[in-house]
Amino acid sequence: MSKVYLILSIHNHQPVGNFDHVLEDAYEKAYLPFLKMLALHPKLKLVLHYSGNLLVWLGKKHPEAIDMITALIRAGRVELLSGGFYEPVLCSLPEDDRVMQIREMTAYIKDTFGYTPRGMWLAERVWEPHMPKCISKAGIEYLPVDDYHFKLAGVNDRDLLGYHVTEENGFMVKVFPGSEELRYSIPFKDVDNVMSYLKEVSMTGGSPLLTLADDGEKFGVWPETFSHCYKDGWLENFFSALEENSDWIETTTFSEYQERFYPVGMVYLPAASYREMGEWALPPDGALDYEYALNELKGLFGDRAKSFLRGGTWRSFFAKYPESNHIHKRMLQISRKVHKALKGFKGQRVQGLKVKKTAHHALRITRHKLLHELWKGQCNDAYWHGIFGGIYLPHLRSSLYRHLLNAESMAEEVLKGQRVKEFIEEGDLDCDGFRDICISKGDITAFFTEDSGALIELSSKGKQVNVLDVLTRRPEAYHFRISETSQNDSGETKTIHDPERLGAKESGLMDYLIYDNYRRASLLDHFFDYNIRLDKLMRSEYDEKGDFIGSPYLLERINA
Repeated sequence: MSKVYLILSIHNHQPVGNFDHVLEDAYEKAYLPFLKMLALHPKLKLVLHYSGNLLVWLGKKHPEAIDMITALIRAGRVELLSGGFYEPVLCSLPEDDRVMQIREMTAYIKDTFGYTPRGMWLAERVWEPHMPKCISKAGIEYLPVDDYHFKLAGVNDRDLLGYHVTEENGFMVKVFPGSEELRYSIPFKDVDNVMSYLKEVSMTGGSPLLTLADDGEKFGVWPETFSHCYKDGWLENFFSALEENSDWIETTTFSEYQERFYPVGMVYLPAASYREMGEWALPPDGALDYEYALNELKGLFGDRAKSFLRGGTWRSFFAKYPESNHIHKRMLQISRKVHKALKGFKGQRVQGLKVKKTAHHALRITRHKLLHELWKGQCNDAYWHGIFGGIYLPHLRSSLYRHLLNAESMAEEVLKGQRVKEFIEEGDLDCDGFRDICISKGDITAFFTEDSGALIELSSKGKQVNVLDVLTRRPEAYHFRISETSQNDSGETKTIHDPERLGAKESGLMDYLIYDNYRRASLLDHFFDYNIRLDKLMRSEYDEKGDFIGSPYLLERINA
């Protein structure tokens, strides 16, 4: 039996725009009790990541947590990871924003904790083959992803017990495979079960490494986990078991392990996230086919079937939700404006208080505020949907628009001082095959498309709101499970990914499953029967007498 090295890499994050009471609840149920429990077990080492907006919130509302983390770092017990400051999916950003967000996070950690991180957390572990370049340019040496990424690249199970190196045009980073077995076991299976798995790995010989890379909210915020982890003592029992078996289990960090051991080899990972993300990114019919095919393959290959079948990639959410695609393409448009405006600023450090006075001297714009407003609009949560609300949560979508519109307003104010007077863009601005026109004048931004001749955004920069920020009612794969029960007969605490959690949580939900026949927008031309009823209109139970909805309109410039 050889020694097992165990990295527990815990990621904590709350979306930009989330309610303060939600953050307080997460702090009381997960973030604080976890730190307290860790402090009681001095033999253990862990890796922690907090998104930048959560760290800022902790510093303002709970400085005692910052003190606890600082003490653990100074004791050599915690490695803190960098990452995109506002937890963006990095591959969805312009490269400048990717690198700058990571560097800003690293600088913030150094200023706050007196510690310079060398590793990073990759939001939603969304990887694309070109990413080593921007990660390396940001000063990062290593990061965890999922063992699923490696399995898709053909790496066998034995070679998952260590780390690999990868590169893009000579820019190299080290990648650690996060164990799906541990992700589903901790903290949901009995501690004895987890320890048995670690014992099994120890029999493989060498210096095997297992990495858990998962959300900190599973230790108190996810359903039933607060009682399970703290009142019922799961976390205390697990930490105690690790200490009691320290003769053959050594908890370590990414930094320590990669300094002590060579990589297993090179790897070139395909575009991927964790396995469930690929399923969520599929359209409903595709997701149901995927689930059926996976169950069939499991009958032949067991759990190995998971690496034979893959779903979509994270970018598929832009095709699945046109509303997400629109926010994303507007973010790219506003990013271009912001970086054009930044040419009027001096200095490189984002946190520097370089001030740009506008033409009217009514607004003092700092480089720091301009960039951070843009970056807040890049927070990933409202761009997609899986188990949690995501894009379906209006307060998270409105938060993206609020910060992006504020960044756009400030950038335009700076550009006016640079004699840029007109903010009208034409072309296929949201990359969906239809021409668009975006007009930004004074307080108002209006976005028109040839598709159905629709107005899909009407925003007030002063109020920082898009009044057309609505979501089309559309089917989801889990709607087909709506009649299934979520009764848990086993008495075990289940992971949120368990299918039993996806059934109906209350009766009568079938009555609310109403779908739109078209994307919701304004200026749509409907032709109805003269006797149409409002209740039929609401339930999409009517016929269109024209073919204007879904047809392309001609966009013409009229010289007035």
